[in-house]
Amino acid sequence: MLPPSLYLAAVRPHYFLTVGDVLKIAASGAVLFADHLRFTRQSPITRALLAAPETDLRLIIPVRHPTIPHPALSDILIDHRQPWPRRHLRSLELSYRYAPFFDYYFPHLQTLFHSIPQRLTDFLWELTLWQLRILFPDRPVWRASWVGIQHAQDVVAFLPRQHLQGMVHLPEESGYYGTHFPENLCHTLPVQDLSHRSVPLTLHPGHASLPLLFFLGPDVGRRLFSP
Repeated sequence: MLPPSLYLAAVRPHYFLTVGDVLKIAASGAVLFADHLRFTRQSPITRALLAAPETDLRLIIPVRHPTIPHPALSDILIDHRQPWPRRHLRSLELSYRYAPFFDYYFPHLQTLFHSIPQRLTDFLWELTLWQLRILFPDRPVWRASWVGIQHAQDVVAFLPRQHLQGMVHLPEESGYYGTHFPENLCHTLPVQDLSHRSVPLTLHPGHASLPLLFFLGPDVGRRLFSP
């Protein structure tokens, strides 16, 4: 295994970074926002599953679906005809208002939700950058569509240009990485215990990581996800 600083964590756009995304970023030295991928109607990128003390919270960004099959993520527009930002913020407030860091971070979220871009990936990019600046301020991050990445082979060529030697992934991503990337570039992370005495939640890698920010503050990476 290489030093973490030599690994890249590729994260697909999500409505808030997932716990699995944060696991990968904590074990790497740089981040790729993989907005070069294609969109399907079953795509999870418009949905956030958030662990809560009583029952999981599910939030969905409404989008306008193009008529062509498997469009680029950059072609997906948010449906602003629905008042979903207000509803989502209210749901977050009701679920996490008693968390120790909620009052500090929630106003920042309100600001982001006040002026939402038309394109889905632009909004998810803004949310990702906000979380990265808090949790991993030292990690360089690139947006795939801005650095000419369109296919998996472009990612392979991108690694040495940034002095990186491999990619980290979760065990459940092994099938995808084994199909699209050379084996010598891929490092599978071990299964990690996600329980923490300060977080009254049952977590799995697919959960959104936002509640951890409300409960643990900026030390989430160090306190829960240190490699």
